[in-house]
Amino acid sequence: MAAGPPSGVVTFLFTDVEGSTRRWEAQETGNRTSESHLAAVLCRIEAKYGDPLAALEYFGLAIRNHHESGNTTGISTPLAILASFLDRFGRCESAATIAGFAFRPVTAASFPELNLAIEHLREVLGHQTYESLARTGAAMTTAEMARYAYDQIEQTRISLENATERPSDKAHNSGDRVAHDQATSL
Repeated sequence: MAAGPPSGVVTFLFTDVEGSTRRWEAQETGNRTSESHLAAVLCRIEAKYGDPLAALEYFGLAIRNHHESGNTTGISTPLAILASFLDRFGRCESAATIAGFAFRPVTAASFPELNLAIEHLREVLGHQTYESLARTGAAMTTAEMARYAYDQIEQTRISLENATERPSDKAHNSGDRVAHDQATSL
């Protein structure tokens, strides 16, 4: 009998996730395999439970390391997670294109969120549109996909930063608007 997901309050304890001593040590020694693996783990955690902007940073790091090292198999891991992440943020066409490249039986088995994202993307985009976008992604070279992913990460980062304006900025901007309105009404 398979155990279901935990219920009630679930607590995760991470030590030094943000500063990530292991990541730092991996960078210092040039061990890109360890750094890439840790970045992929961190992007998955941040994407699901943490800060979306931090997740985007880890996506970029993991994809860059896999791409620069020529690891064409390992790059599908952060790309699969990125496809799911983009789907959650309504970037469906980008998610479908990346999912097409990232989908492999091992990746799909390892990251069930990819299968859920693909199912959702087929519903939202329609089967034909999803398949067309996925074929486009699957036909890309690793270098093309890496460039495409970097672009989608940057566009998503800008969108999130614009949507999450700090409260002090809102007060400042609304004050500017009030001052502008008063000046133009004179």
